[in-house]
Amino acid sequence: MNSINIINILGVYPPPLGGVSIHVKRLIHGLNKYRLIFLINYGSKVKGFEYIENIHSLPFYIFSLLWKRRRIIHVHSNSYVIFLLLLLFGIRHKIGVTLHNQRIARMKSSFKQFVFTSFFHRADFIILNSKKYSDILVQKYRLSENRLHVIPAFIPPMKSESCGLPKGVLEFRKKCNYLISANAFRLVVEDGLDLYGLDLLIDLIYDLRKDGINAGLLFCLPEIGNKKYYEELQKRIENYHLKEYVKIVSGIIQNAFEYWKISDVFIRPTTTDIEGISVKEALWVNTPAIASDICERPAGTLLFENRNYLDLKDKVLKIYKKDKYETIDFRENVPDVVNEILKIYNSL
Repeated sequence: MNSINIINILGVYPPPLGGVSIHVKRLIHGLNKYRLIFLINYGSKVKGFEYIENIHSLPFYIFSLLWKRRRIIHVHSNSYVIFLLLLLFGIRHKIGVTLHNQRIARMKSSFKQFVFTSFFHRADFIILNSKKYSDILVQKYRLSENRLHVIPAFIPPMKSESCGLPKGVLEFRKKCNYLISANAFRLVVEDGLDLYGLDLLIDLIYDLRKDGINAGLLFCLPEIGNKKYYEELQKRIENYHLKEYVKIVSGIIQNAFEYWKISDVFIRPTTTDIEGISVKEALWVNTPAIASDICERPAGTLLFENRNYLDLKDKVLKIYKKDKYETIDFRENVPDVVNEILKIYNSL
């Protein structure tokens, strides 16, 4: 570390629980083993950790950087508003960002793209987990490659996260001979499509059961999100007579990987993604994983064509029949993400 010895990570600590907040949680606890690095948490209030500072207003915190001691600011967000505020008030500090999805390059607003371009040229480091996306950003925003770092977002679950499963979930597992699990941060309909593919999974359970397979779906959904769409899916479940075989778990879920562990297969049928931490969690606990082909997926993942239901069903049946699917030891190939990010801090 050079002359800067204060590091602030701007992010949301769960709840709510999603791929980004899980990464932030595991990252801050991992980094704290090496040195005192503060998480500026602008989500739900968290108690019991001296290195997590809860704030009520992220804009005010960024404004206060004008008079704060020089530090490294590492933000986990795609928000053009946050980027603009950092451009205006973070001029004295080293600033970096982790991009957790690929939406920025697709945004059409010329003003937002102006902010993104300005911020990326100002940033001291940009972390993302896809070489392909890195190349897109370099070309689109004419960036220097040496400031972009391709580092996976997946950090293995901590021992403290294991807390067992509810009785109702365990009973559901016993009822289904073939348990499929999946998740969504919240239900989202984007360009007329179910972003997380729950509609496909409901149809899948219906067809599998028609084919004589005692299949069930365990779907983790911390927040409902689009309530109108949720009600439509509930009607579909009812019309298919699947209420006993589709279990949607809502609320705070701190240990999603334990749900994947009791499953026969985990499915990630998203229409957009940059990594899908839950896919790696499933592989980490030795559960076969199937995912849409819309981004780079970890070795050992069985891919299906995005939104192609027949291809999805075919891949599910391959695993069910154990047909030409070989698992790999995923744990052998997991890099030390915390240490890689620490190296970036130390280089500034």
